[in-house]
Amino acid sequence: MSIKAATPPPPPFAAHETGHAVQHATAYSMLMLRSMLVPVQNASAKIINIIVIASIFGGYFFIPHLSVSKACCTLLLPLMV
Repeated sequence: MSIKAATPPPPPFAAHETGHAVQHATAYSMLMLRSMLVPVQNASAKIINIIVIASIFGGYFFIPHLSVSKACCTLLLPLMV
């Protein structure tokens, strides 16, 4: 088994990364907007995850009419018997 030396990236990849470097160097407005929106997206993703998990597991105990797990148990258990 031989160890291969690191090979340079293919030309399209290098061009793509060069484009990112140019965007950073010129303070491209869409890149700046994206950078400002990243924290908002990260926070909203965490909130949505909490809501989904709470509705699946916690809803069974706290909000029965919204619970996915209760609906699955109600509909699927009779089919399994």
